[in-house]
Amino acid sequence: MVIVTLGCRTRTPREVTHLRGRVDVSVETFRESDATSLLFTGGFTNPAARQAECVIMKQYAVDAGVGPDRIILENRALDTIGNGYFSRLLVDNLPRTTDRVTLVTSDYHLERATYIFEQCYGPDYDIVPVAYSGTPLEATRHETRSLRQARAFFDGIASGDIESIGERLIEKHDYYDDARPCSSPIEAHDVSSIDRTYPFESVELYTTDVRDEYGCQTSQ
Repeated sequence: MVIVTLGCRTRTPREVTHLRGRVDVSVETFRESDATSLLFTGGFTNPAARQAECVIMKQYAVDAGVGPDRIILENRALDTIGNGYFSRLLVDNLPRTTDRVTLVTSDYHLERATYIFEQCYGPDYDIVPVAYSGTPLEATRHETRSLRQARAFFDGIASGDIESIGERLIEKHDYYDDARPCSSPIEAHDVSSIDRTYPFESVELYTTDVRDEYGCQTSQ
């Protein structure tokens, strides 16, 4: 089993709380299961941040006692569809000791994330959602619309058809000009070089537009 934990933008203290909460849940699940790896997925979604979301999550997991050799990082995803697509590319290259993928995200986000991962991973994988239950974010009121947009994105694509999903990312999604597989996962980050004061102890706030799953600006 692999545990895939989704990143969260670090623009406000509440979002930082969700990012940290997701890691807490994934570390607890990791310790209580037979999981072989923790996969953190999330790229540079905040221009004010000095690290990708996945690197920040790895920092916290290592501080919580998880061995760095058990952690895999995915730093290309800029939204939930990217989380599903790019993490699938990495999971496909892991030893297949199990077909179970535990998906960790926030409670408000769980329905959409589960749908997207089921579409990206397909019938060969068993997606098991686990939620961090925290204070709802403002994004909660956008979830119904975002789920509808996600369903439109996958319309006409067979569940698990990763090649077609990659092609559609390039053709239809504003965030991704290149969805080709990476040559290897970015596993070799030295966490000793990470600035320990960011983001959990000293959050640098950044104001940006709220954007939907297609990268289009939405009303706040």
